[in-house]
Amino acid sequence: MNNKVGIFYNKQFNVLMISVDEKNTVNNFIEENGIAILKHNDEIIGFNVFDVEISIESVLCSENPTVINYLNKRLNGIYKLENNVQFRIGQIIEIEDIEGTHLHKCLVDLGNETQQIVCGAKNAQKDLKVVVATVGSWMPNGMRIVEGKLRGIDSFGMLCSAKELGIEEGVYNDSGIIELTDGVVGESFWGYHNAK
Repeated sequence: MNNKVGIFYNKQFNVLMISVDEKNTVNNFIEENGIAILKHNDEIIGFNVFDVEISIESVLCSENPTVINYLNKRLNGIYKLENNVQFRIGQIIEIEDIEGTHLHKCLVDLGNETQQIVCGAKNAQKDLKVVVATVGSWMPNGMRIVEGKLRGIDSFGMLCSAKELGIEEGVYNDSGIIELTDGVVGESFWGYHNAK
């Protein structure tokens, strides 16, 4: 079971939205103590936590330990969130052009494993340190990364650009996938980014 959840902050309405399962649609909900428990039949698929009492800067909060601790207090036994690393620093160790396309088949070192990821970025190259959204990760736009095939080639994750991660211009390179000059392969990208 993949226990990665998506946690998103809507500043305008001061609400944290937690996605547990994207496969089902909400057909039932219960609201209590400023929390909407979203269900599909009897299965919990998400939450909306209103009137957030901590300061949050970013839309995507899935790896923010302060937010996770806050939510676990608010959810108070209804559901237990864990801080699972979804975005890792990786390093491309092999790259091969996919004939007749702009795509590349990349073998990416994630520290404790290697994954094959198909990527279309022009700046993908061997030895480049990159940001990898692993299978099950929730992107800032609410999309979830799944195993897939591109041009018949298996792909297990996504190499990310700054724009796709909602990072303002000028922090990293502004076109193509993020090119990291340091950071430890396998560590959380968001932990690295927030420490900068």
